[in-house]
Amino acid sequence: GPVHINVPLFEPLVPELDHKHFEAGRSPYKVFKPNYGDVFSYQNRSNNTSNPSNVSKASNVSYTKNTTDNNSNPLLVQYKKVLILAGPQIDVNEVESIHSFAENLQAPILADPLSNVRRWHKTDAIDDNHEFNINRSNDTDMTQKKQFSDVVISTYDAFLADKELWPVLKPDCVIQFGQMVVSKRVQQMVASWDNVEYIEINPTMDSMNPTGKTTIHMQASIDMFTHLYAVKKESNAYLNSWQRLEVAGKAQLSTAIEEPSCFEGRTIRELQQHIPDNSQLLVANSMTVRDFDYFWFSGESDAVLYGNRGVNGIDGTVSTALGLATNHQPTYLVTGDLSLFHDLNGLAVAKTHNLNLTIILHNNDGGGIFEYLPQKGTKHFDYLFSTSQGLDYSGAAKLYGCGHTKISSPDELSHVLAKVSTESGVHIIEIPTDREYSRQLHRKYTNVSVDMEALL
Repeated sequence: GPVHINVPLFEPLVPELDHKHFEAGRSPYKVFKPNYGDVFSYQNRSNNTSNPSNVSKASNVSYTKNTTDNNSNPLLVQYKKVLILAGPQIDVNEVESIHSFAENLQAPILADPLSNVRRWHKTDAIDDNHEFNINRSNDTDMTQKKQFSDVVISTYDAFLADKELWPVLKPDCVIQFGQMVVSKRVQQMVASWDNVEYIEINPTMDSMNPTGKTTIHMQASIDMFTHLYAVKKESNAYLNSWQRLEVAGKAQLSTAIEEPSCFEGRTIRELQQHIPDNSQLLVANSMTVRDFDYFWFSGESDAVLYGNRGVNGIDGTVSTALGLATNHQPTYLVTGDLSLFHDLNGLAVAKTHNLNLTIILHNNDGGGIFEYLPQKGTKHFDYLFSTSQGLDYSGAAKLYGCGHTKISSPDELSHVLAKVSTESGVHIIEIPTDREYSRQLHRKYTNVSVDMEALL
């Protein structure tokens, strides 16, 4: 039968024969396994301990007993500056636990868009007078009020382009929930830090940290960890530094809504303002998910984001979006032309199963992500990396019985979105963009001015 062999390829996917790429090894790390009985009685817990079973024989792993105490937390209480990374594969039902955990800890959360930690959430734990909060309404029913958690940082990939910030923002401890965030700058920044405790939370022994910086692997669910290891801290100096950068980042990136030409960043800002709160949105890979990382702000929408991350994440993009649509919630797919082309036949399912889906297609005739990577300018770049297809997607819409609208100005998008929301079936909203010009606009709108003196 067929055999699938996974071979690790080092970016930027060009020959590099340095010996360091062929030498295995990582720093030793500890594995903590909480007392599972405490999950159901964490408010009345005492000094219970648990011995981990199935201890690994690997020389670089050591298991440590976990002691929980009702009055203090020996794991996190020692750290003054804690940074939380929230990546993909976080259950939507766990988001509230992460928010509350971070607010008590006064810890910033670098929230990947696919983590859904950027969503609105309901809380009454935020100080009304905090200078970085949005204004609350006068509604007295707190359970119905959607509040913005100001510990969530969403524009980090833009302001972290300034590498002088990396040592300034160095924490004492990093806590990772879910997979590693998609941001390459965050990964590089984390890899540059030495002598930082790095706690990776995962109910299995799967490692989700490609930087190799993990010092403690906590074998627990997110809800279990946040319940058992919650710490209340008063100092918010470290959090304030990140919040000031977030304010500057949002101020700069928000100007993309005024861009007069078709640009991926403006599309995402428009979507966040105009799609219903109960929407679900599949974010395609390559540049699409990275543009969401920049332009999908925290605290502005209750829509749930999904994505197929992984080596073959481009596979089944359309089919996945149609699978989401089977629950009859307003469903959107944002994709580039190559991802759509790769699973074009998935559109047939919509007609046979009476499914509704709005597809926002950024058509730059090729792989725009390579405009930002080291392959740019190499021999045969267009043929081997951009892979232009020259397809007319109005023909695909006719073939599969879809609606199709091609816009020429970003000002048309909100009207078209409102129109197709009343229609059944699949509708493709095609937005033509230029790869090279989009790269220039990307640099323009993500260039955040940082006041270093205010952070020191």
